[in-house]
Amino acid sequence: MCLEIDHLTYIPTAISNPNIHFVEAANKQNKRCYDMLVYAPPNKAPAFAIVWYNGQWHECYSEAKTY
Repeated sequence: MCLEIDHLTYIPTAISNPNIHFVEAANKQNKRCYDMLVYAPPNKAPAFAIVWYNGQWHECYSEAKTY
């Protein structure tokens, strides 16, 4: 199942998490070349792309390094 591009950067209004960041396609650290959401854990673990789907967060797999 493919999600429309608008759904890749959707953050529910009820969710407030300071570890979730919007990264624009133009950001030089963004190797994916499209807008995305990134979860950056507070414990210095590697950041990873996420998407909100069906009421929960999911990690987005890609060969490209996220950030």
